[in-house]
Amino acid sequence: MGDQGEGAWRDPAGALRHRATTQRAQARGAIPWAVAELGTPVTAADIIRANREKLGFTREEAALEFGFSPEWWARVERGGKITMATLLTMRLALLIPDDEFEQAVLSATGVAPSFKGIRNTGLDHVTQRWVDAHVTPLKEPTVLLDGGWNTLHYNAAWAALFDGVAPHPHDHPLVNPIRFQLFHKDARKLFVDWEERWIIPSLCQIAHHYYLNHDNPELRALREGISEDHRLEYLFTVVVHKELAERGLDRIFASDGEQREIVGPDGVTPCVLTGFIPWHARAVGYQAFQLSHAVPGKLLLPELSPDVQGSRTAYEAGAPLALARTPDNASGGGGRPPQDRAAYAGYQAIAAQPAHGLTHPDVAITTGQIFHTYRDRLVIGERVGIPQNLLPHLTSIGMSDRKYRDLEGGKMFPTPPQLTNIVKALEIPEPVDRLLYCMVTGGNPPTKAVRGKADFERRAKIWAQRHVDVQSIPTSLEDGQWNVICHNAAFAQLFSHAEATRNHPTKSSFRYVLFHDDARHTLANWYEEWAIPFLVEFGAKLMLHGNSRHPEHAQMLEDIRDDPLLWDALNGPVKAELHSGGAGTGPLIDGGVRRLNLPTPGYCRNNLAANRKRYKVLVTAGAPLFGLTEYGCQTVSLDVQTD
Repeated sequence: MGDQGEGAWRDPAGALRHRATTQRAQARGAIPWAVAELGTPVTAADIIRANREKLGFTREEAALEFGFSPEWWARVERGGKITMATLLTMRLALLIPDDEFEQAVLSATGVAPSFKGIRNTGLDHVTQRWVDAHVTPLKEPTVLLDGGWNTLHYNAAWAALFDGVAPHPHDHPLVNPIRFQLFHKDARKLFVDWEERWIIPSLCQIAHHYYLNHDNPELRALREGISEDHRLEYLFTVVVHKELAERGLDRIFASDGEQREIVGPDGVTPCVLTGFIPWHARAVGYQAFQLSHAVPGKLLLPELSPDVQGSRTAYEAGAPLALARTPDNASGGGGRPPQDRAAYAGYQAIAAQPAHGLTHPDVAITTGQIFHTYRDRLVIGERVGIPQNLLPHLTSIGMSDRKYRDLEGGKMFPTPPQLTNIVKALEIPEPVDRLLYCMVTGGNPPTKAVRGKADFERRAKIWAQRHVDVQSIPTSLEDGQWNVICHNAAFAQLFSHAEATRNHPTKSSFRYVLFHDDARHTLANWYEEWAIPFLVEFGAKLMLHGNSRHPEHAQMLEDIRDDPLLWDALNGPVKAELHSGGAGTGPLIDGGVRRLNLPTPGYCRNNLAANRKRYKVLVTAGAPLFGLTEYGCQTVSLDVQTD
């Protein structure tokens, strides 16, 4: 059959149907552990090999079953180069579960796969818990959206803010806020400096998501709508093109925490838009947004009376406040008025089909166009702008002029190593490099995991004032090394009994859980429910950063090595967990219920185990929109159930 490489395997659907009827597919057992260096997480090759063995195939049998040469398959399992195309092929062939596939991609490419999608109903029970903590109780207008910017939940303040907006089946802020911004006539009256402060930032995000997911029917329908408006089309294809080429990922996330103006009950009012990513749904693109008054402590709207507080969902029966004033229990159409349901159903049918009026994919910018921009600016000696055919001779780009010409012209797609060489040769700035990384790999670039840029602390403070300080439940914001950036008073009070050391939870949640004496008494079922998940998260970060570990990672690894229990855990159950994907684990088991043994009157630090009472605690977690991709920031909220 010959070495066919990682391309076409014969009749994959037939092979899957055949295998599904065999006993091999029923023999999925525990994943055998591969020999690996202590402290080193499992690799993508390990995951492929383990899933192949779980199905009962030898290497030769698997290769023949799916149309590959045994030699090629053996190279993959020995740790040879594994591309995204290989992983996608293996995922289908070996029925690799989603969580294991995500871990394999993380191992092979250094990034988690980007699954920008639409509402995932399998997450609804966890999402409701998250909403109860981070949307419903907030006094400022807050909304939770899916990957197509469709509204999942909104609080009463969000509904009240848009109370006067004219009904529309799919361009209403209670249905899809992005479509409202772009297409609803009332948006230009409500949002001050509509084009510059609101639309261009939104179009930059749309352009990025659409590039990565141009087959998504809802995003294609959105793109079709933009193409039908001459001004929006100009902004998308010209202005956004320039913005992304100049500022890269910084432009996409710059809107998080930016001050803007909106027309509120008291006229033009300064406000701040902040984004919050639910941890459990980060892989499917859920995002929460809040509009808050620019002056801390002031509310954008008068405080609502208790009888209208709460959270609504566009997927539940019951009328959104701005669209209908009476409950509507008819099925279908969510909370839309009866006259709008037929139109909305028609929109859904249209969105489910490809947008045939566009050249596919009709994106704002391509990798080749970015290369061209910086090649034209490149200065070598007295020459400004380097011709394609001279680039390999005047730089260390490491490829022929023909290869580069094909990459810039869009005939080929660069590999990550080629991208690294091109970025260096063309002197492309870091924010644009990070955008290119997303475009090439389909995932986010590795995080810096530490605070770095000059304005980080300022933006973190703005964000924390709106999502940490105002929380009534204990909440902290941490950087990518679990160092606490800020916490609210309730969080400090919860752990006020613990001795104040560098391992205190107000300093570092990671060091508290693993190294503070109090943790093993306060955190019920400490080993299984706290230590192991934190070590899994740590192992995933070691894998993410590879050999370029941050100094804090190295020190943490040495501290773990000094504790025999933790070291054995890292190289035993933690590796096994990483082998099975590790998805939904780590310190941020969003929506999970755990238990705390909290001190009662009579508690004394001389006897850490005595005078404690056990309480349930609901853990919810998330990440700032601006801080997740670049710095790995995350929040943890601990809602102690006293009932």
